Amino acid sequence: MPTLRLYLENARDYVLDTAERYDPRAPLEARIEAFRVYSLALKMVAYARLLLESDVEGFFVNLYRVAANGLQLLRVVREEPQGTGRIPASSNDGLLAALVTAPALAGELATLSARERLPPEYEDEFLGAFFLQEAIRPRAPGEPPADLESISDRLEQAWEKETPHARALRALARRDWAGFDLAFHAWNQEAAAALDRTAEAAGAPWSLGLTRHVWLEGLAVLNLAEHQGCPLAPAVRPKIPGLLLRARPVLVGVNPLILGASRPGDEDL
Repeated sequence: MPTLRLYLENARDYVLDTAERYDPRAPLEARIEAFRVYSLALKMVAYARLLLESDVEGFFVNLYRVAANGLQLLRVVREEPQGTGRIPASSNDGLLAALVTAPALAGELATLSARERLPPEYEDEFLGAFFLQEAIRPRAPGEPPADLESISDRLEQAWEKETPHARALRALARRDWAGFDLAFHAWNQEAAAALDRTAEAAGAPWSLGLTRHVWLEGLAVLNLAEHQGCPLAPAVRPKIPGLLLRARPVLVGVNPLILGASRPGDEDL
């Protein structure tokens, strides 16, 4: 099994190599794939810095870079005539990373994200992502507020049963913090077990050996809930290190390392 140090070294290599090879004139699909690889590598750097060195600042800085590059990708795609329908709503590491590190970016990411399901995306995948978009998307003048409860209802219909995920989102929509705490705990248990099953399955992506250790979606939802007034009591939350909830990102002067706009070096990672 690869060590955390090996994951960190390989992730750094992917960041540097992808930045070196990136061609802004390449076909759109090639650029989308480059951003995918680059952002995943930055995410892996963030996780490895946290798990290997307990480097919370390094985690936040590199996760912020995931958010910034996620936003840049959506801008690139929007500028292309054939860009519509290329990025599913659930391909949302950028949005999740922004909710954790840079809420100011999250609103723009939500605005540019897909608002309809894009096959082969599953309905429940789309609705979970769409809920978060609608929870933070700036509203146009005269636009009604988001009907978040209806999205959580649709999520249950997609599953054809009541789920902790849908219950947690419904409680978040209602700002029912006691209900949210109970539902989130159950969802957290399910999600942590699912991450482990996926990572241990035959043919699982190599990166999951590292990224299985932090549940980014759960961390993002907790940050959103706290921002909306939820008191987060100390608790054991599988794959959500408590120090990430107690700390706050300090990103003044951080280079976002936008793919195609800057050339990262070893000292940046």
